[in-house]
Amino acid sequence: LNDPPRERSEGTGSFVSMKEIQNKADIITFHVPLNKKGEDATYHLVDEKFIQNLKKQPLLINSCRGEVFKTEALKNSLKSGKISGLIADCWENEPDIDLELLALADYGTPHIAGYSKDGKANGTRMSVQAISRFFKLGIDDWEPENVELPEKTVIEIDGNQRREYSVLAEAVLSTYTIEDDDEALRSNPQLFEKLRGDYPVRREFATFTVKVKNVNEETVNKLGNMGFKINGEC
Repeated sequence: LNDPPRERSEGTGSFVSMKEIQNKADIITFHVPLNKKGEDATYHLVDEKFIQNLKKQPLLINSCRGEVFKTEALKNSLKSGKISGLIADCWENEPDIDLELLALADYGTPHIAGYSKDGKANGTRMSVQAISRFFKLGIDDWEPENVELPEKTVIEIDGNQRREYSVLAEAVLSTYTIEDDDEALRSNPQLFEKLRGDYPVRREFATFTVKVKNVNEETVNKLGNMGFKINGEC
């Protein structure tokens, strides 16, 4: 994890330098705010220089802000093979995204990473509680109720003669199919904002119970650490 503001306030701990990430990582995922100035500027954080300093050919994931990645640098590095792939939820110049970059990406989605029902409910909760504290409304502990559920909230997994990654992947993919969002954006990129506005129900891992059978304790613990509820025997 590379997070300079947290590292300055919390100490080095488990944080690593960006150089170490560039030297060792096979996958680099970005979850930063867009800052155009200052020591923690993130505007075009991923540019030609960043990509040139990569020692491997990592997969890059952008689920923060489009302008954190420089579009032309991404396109050139994908064409040259300097990076092995791209998963992009955020784009420069939204909603008028670069169609060539969309074509080059492994997966592209219309800025919906935070569009789970949980994300919206949490955002609403934080807003209501902040307004209540400011105006002394007396509802500082307000929580949203009856958040819409998906059709299926129980995932049954038999891990007999299966590797751990297969079990974990089944759990994750049972909650969300990225191919649907990718296909929708590729088919109608001009409907970027409509795809966001009409986004269907999606819930986070904590909504789902995984019923496990023949799954070892270590894998079960990982499912729990990911946020899933667990029901079953190892």
